[in-house]
Amino acid sequence: MEVVSYFCPHCGAPIEYDAEKSVFHCEFCGNDVPKDEIVKKEGEAVDQEQLSMYHCPSCGAELITDANTAATFCRYCGSPTIVKRNLEGVFQPDLVIPFQISKEKACEIFKNWCHRVRFTPKGFYSARQIEKITGTYVPFWLFDCDVTTAVSGNAKKVRVWRSGDYEYTNTKNYYVQRRGHFSYDYVPADGSSRMDDALMDALEPYQYQQMVPFELPYLSGFAAEKYDKNAKEVFERADARMTQASEGMLRQSMSGYSAVNINAQEKKYTKVSSNYTLLPVWMLRYRYKDQTYTFAVNGQSGKVAGKPPLSKLKLGLWAAGLMTAFYTIITLGGALLL
Repeated sequence: MEVVSYFCPHCGAPIEYDAEKSVFHCEFCGNDVPKDEIVKKEGEAVDQEQLSMYHCPSCGAELITDANTAATFCRYCGSPTIVKRNLEGVFQPDLVIPFQISKEKACEIFKNWCHRVRFTPKGFYSARQIEKITGTYVPFWLFDCDVTTAVSGNAKKVRVWRSGDYEYTNTKNYYVQRRGHFSYDYVPADGSSRMDDALMDALEPYQYQQMVPFELPYLSGFAAEKYDKNAKEVFERADARMTQASEGMLRQSMSGYSAVNINAQEKKYTKVSSNYTLLPVWMLRYRYKDQTYTFAVNGQSGKVAGKPPLSKLKLGLWAAGLMTAFYTIITLGGALLL
């Protein structure tokens, strides 16, 4: 199955056909684009084994999704549809945090975020663009771990004093070591290769006391993915976070030194368990100048993460206005001096 997409020649954003105006229109830069100027890009062929086919229970339409889609919408009648076979067996989640932010609220958060960010392109937060925001349950692994961590290194105390015309420095060197036992609950790592790890980290924290046992009805009306990275494959990320936290707490116990240099660390896990969990995220993906940007809202708390594109035109106009104001002040200052 081959994928073909069409893009604006001016800004590189995806182009859409405006049925009311009978033109191809770019929501990002605001231009109407003649058909023969549209940029066509062909994607790689998709292996049929990576696709799933099902029938909408409402209208009977035959729909195709990729193998990681667990919940989606019928493109014909708009009915929410859950691909049950992608949520069975090893792919059945243990827990879920249901959405607590509505689509209307997520759109409002997005608009407020856009207004606070200067130099966004024209049409970036148009009504049609905002309507594309999608509530998605993202697959996460939550790790519970007990770990014993030991660190050792060198420390020094430096004392400086003056006597008469002379300054004296006394330095004492020490060998330091610390050992501690730590318990961690709900250390998250997303299990989807399609999700940006840094973006998912930026949406934290979630209130895990609001998790409930997974049931299919929670997915109705939202998109959802199943994991394509298992717990072993993502544990390295969780391990790095716990290691950093453990070392930080042990460092805090090394008080009274002028400097501490840790040069050795050992750790031993005595308990590791994981829960496959779906966490709620409102997401909006968009292209600008051949780059893909993602805006995300924590579907529980409303916390925002993302980086908007910048409009060179707006930046240029702002810089020109600043220079004009600067020269005006200089000119007026010179006239007053005369």
